[in-house]
Amino acid sequence: RLGSRTLETMAQATGPLTELLAQFQARISALESQLGVAPPANAGAGAAAAAGGGACNAAMQAYNEYVTTYVQPFVAACNTLGGPASQLGDIATRAFAEQGAFLQMASQSKNPGQGNVPALLSGVQACLREASEAVSR
Repeated sequence: RLGSRTLETMAQATGPLTELLAQFQARISALESQLGVAPPANAGAGAAAAAGGGACNAAMQAYNEYVTTYVQPFVAACNTLGGPASQLGDIATRAFAEQGAFLQMASQSKNPGQGNVPALLSGVQACLREASEAVSR
């Protein structure tokens, strides 16, 4: 079970990624509107495939549904736009995969010492840095 401190730390570590994703979604929606491109349809089977046949607990199911509902359409829009947007889609895919791996591990583990959490989230943090650098170019 995840302790409240672990959840708080995860929220702090992933908050910037969530904010960045929201900014990307808004920008891509504006571009799609200007270009007359329809947003991609939601890929409903994605969460079931990512869940590994339904063996995930409720938290992982909710996370996979979030990825399917918000991240996959964002990545598809990035790929449609191509160029730098495609690079940001790749970063978002890796970041959410890293975060999902952390959540999966955390859901099956006892509460790690608080000193271990930053190391466990290093993959997500690396993706955040990469996304920030890509956006500032």
